[in-house]
Amino acid sequence: MAVRVPAKPPDRLTLMPVVLNCGRNTYFLASGENKRKVLAALRSEPESKLTEYPAARIRPSGRAVWFLDQAAGG
Repeated sequence: MAVRVPAKPPDRLTLMPVVLNCGRNTYFLASGENKRKVLAALRSEPESKLTEYPAARIRPSGRAVWFLDQAAGG
């Protein structure tokens, strides 16, 4: 879904989980210290738990690859 937001750049493309879960490979990019707490929660959550984190809802048919900077990865 294409959307326009009050930010730069204003045009964004949003992919819903159903689309991302069909991918052969799904890549995540997380940077900054403010992501560390979320990433720690994602790692410790059981897969069966309903989650508040959108990234945890992505279950690609292939593999998920995470790219983290040192600040996010801790």
